[in-house]
This record gives sequence, C-alpha cells and structure tokens, in this order.
Amino acid sequence: GAARQTVAVMGAGLMGAGIAQVTAEKGYKVLLKDRDDAAVARGVSYMSENWDKKVKRKRMTQHRRNLNDAAAVPLTDASPSLERHFSKAD
Repeated sequence: GAARQTVAVMGAGLMGAGIAQVTAEKGYKVLLKDRDDAAVARGVSYMSENWDKKVKRKRMTQHRRNLNDAAAVPLTDASPSLERHFSKAD
C-alpha cells in the first residue's frame, strides 16, 4: 500500500489534541508532542474520550477507533525516539 504520511503536532492542549484527532481520523500518522508526560497524556486522553463517544453514538466503528489510536504517537522532550520520529515527518 501507499506510505502513510506523517504529521507532527506541537502541543497536546485542547487545540493540538483536536488537530491531532482530526488528522488521525483522516488516515495520517500523527506525532503529538508536548513538554512532558503529563501534558501529552492529557492530549491522548482527550482524543481517546472523543473517539469512545463516537463509538458509543455509532458514529465510528471500534476498528476505526483502534486504527486512529494506533496512528497517534505521543512524544515528549525526553522521548528517546523523538529525533528519529521527527526526522521522518512530512
């Protein structure tokens, strides 16, 4: 298949997490970066809760939800793989 494009979103606050969520839903791999684990975890939690609501309302299949979740890669300044991931970002 075609290579999946990668989008980096800097900041996992409400706006960054919202952008990352929509981007993942469109089929892109998303690198969601924030300064520390707590900040990036809030962004991931925001996306997960929104996808769970969509599944509950039958606006998204569980399979699609799982694919979206797998497409979002949380990263922080301390992530050992940060540089490797960002070198591949489109």
